[in-house]
Amino acid sequence: MRDSQLRLLGSVLFARLRLRGALVNVVVWIASGLLAAVGLALLQVGAAVFHGRRAEYKHWPVNAVFLAVAIFVAAARTAEVVR
Repeated sequence: MRDSQLRLLGSVLFARLRLRGALVNVVVWIASGLLAAVGLALLQVGAAVFHGRRAEYKHWPVNAVFLAVAIFVAAARTAEVVR
């Protein structure tokens, strides 16, 4: 193999390695945001149950708003994963 062919092969392999690393970073970033949003949604469901058992119904609208935001973020992250 000539020197120029080795350089070309090395640069192609290096580019593939960089691309793989970039893709892994994007997937980890999206997955972490998705897991955080799902966790916050579950937390808000638990908070609503807690307030319901204590008959503190005035707190439910706040829980509903936070739950809606968490579901929106989870749906947006899921759309990024699917795309």
